[in-house]
Amino acid sequence: MAYIIRSKSNPDSFFSNQVGWTEMLQATVFSDHEKHKLNLPLDGRWVRIAKKDESRPFSTHPDYGLPDDVRLQCLYLSLQIGVKAAAQRMKVSPTSIYNWRKQIMENHNA
Repeated sequence: MAYIIRSKSNPDSFFSNQVGWTEMLQATVFSDHEKHKLNLPLDGRWVRIAKKDESRPFSTHPDYGLPDDVRLQCLYLSLQIGVKAAAQRMKVSPTSIYNWRKQIMENHNA
């Protein structure tokens, strides 16, 4: 399983070992082992981002649609310039970006 740390008080903030609290796509990804070994920073909670033994952050089949790195690029760009502008620039629908955000951030009460 893979996890990131999300702020309890600011749901748009995620933890990075390099810079502290930051945006989602710069967050450090932790393994299941690290989750059980490490202490959370103040105000942090674990959020599962991938199923066990799944290295892909999205639930779609890798042979269909856009590659994961393009989806991640869309998400990162949407954080910088907004969903509508990112969708237009990357030639995808805003709904796709929102769906990808939901897939990555789906919290399974980890």
